[in-house]
Amino acid sequence: MPSNSKIGIFRAVNFHLRHSEERMRQQFNKAAACINDLFMTMSDYDVRFHFDPISLDDCRCEVMSKNEVNLLCTMKDFPMQSCILQGDVTSGAVMIRIADHYTTRPDMASWEDIITVDPTMGRCLSTTKLLNSLFDVIQRSILEMSQENQQRSITCRSWPDQISLFVRLDPSTRFRVHLLPMIRMRRSMEPFRKLDKKIQSVFKCFHLPDANVDTISLVAKPNCTDQQLLWRITFNDVENRIFNNPQFLCAKHCLYILDRLCARVCQSWETRGRLLRYHLQTILLVEFKTRPQPKYWTPEKFRSRLKDVVTSLCESLRAKKCLNVFTDVNVFSHFDTDNLKLLAGKLSKFKADQAVISSLF
Repeated sequence: MPSNSKIGIFRAVNFHLRHSEERMRQQFNKAAACINDLFMTMSDYDVRFHFDPISLDDCRCEVMSKNEVNLLCTMKDFPMQSCILQGDVTSGAVMIRIADHYTTRPDMASWEDIITVDPTMGRCLSTTKLLNSLFDVIQRSILEMSQENQQRSITCRSWPDQISLFVRLDPSTRFRVHLLPMIRMRRSMEPFRKLDKKIQSVFKCFHLPDANVDTISLVAKPNCTDQQLLWRITFNDVENRIFNNPQFLCAKHCLYILDRLCARVCQSWETRGRLLRYHLQTILLVEFKTRPQPKYWTPEKFRSRLKDVVTSLCESLRAKKCLNVFTDVNVFSHFDTDNLKLLAGKLSKFKADQAVISSLF
């Protein structure tokens, strides 16, 4: 690094960040071409899975690492007029009940294959059945593509809570895209009205308009097999939009260092496999609420913000508490308490100076 000055450290981090982003974009663009072809083929089998083209600049795309992203995929032809949402939104998930009068129309896609009958709730959409249907369509589409092109470069794997695509870029590099199928619901629907004041207060705190947040996304990502009727409420796309706002200029740089720091500290830990960039970004969003003015996120303030963010992360790890800014769901609730405290102890030794930051590259 050229100097230990505030702006000198920021410029050095900015250089490495931009270089990392460029390498990521090159790999992403190669993978995106193959995945977009897959999405087009899938639409021939099932119009519900006619997913929009994948783009790194889309807020639905969440970067996990240099060769891994999460992708929110909007499903098509959903019979919104025939569904009823039930559940407590403060839990972070709701059930989608299908009205008894719902029948498949000739001009609409059928959703009968993912409906399950619950003795208490009646006909509800099952996230597990949806993932099974999606996986079947992906497999058939990949088979069709491989018959047309013998150099098969894409494979898929099904997990209990998601489906992952693997694109072979070269003999030693695979790019991973984790598909998160979602349904967009009107923000005005019950029980989302309970979130209205929360959404308004968050955007007001950040001095940003919330008028364009007219839908809320429900993701088919079951927590476990006995929760297949629960659809997770997600604001990932909205959170990404806030995070990428120019007023938080050095936020990406803080996240970049934080991510590399956690990777270094947790290199041999099982915890690292579950402490995701999303958790770190949530810590930063909470920090935004504390200091929403742009003057706190200038290049000159980078070291101060980085110290504050690391301190906030350590406090959250010790308390095993980090609340999503929109739903107030604790994103650390499922972690092992002892592991979090041990991680906090290691991270608390971090110093935002030239030598320590340089060692992360």
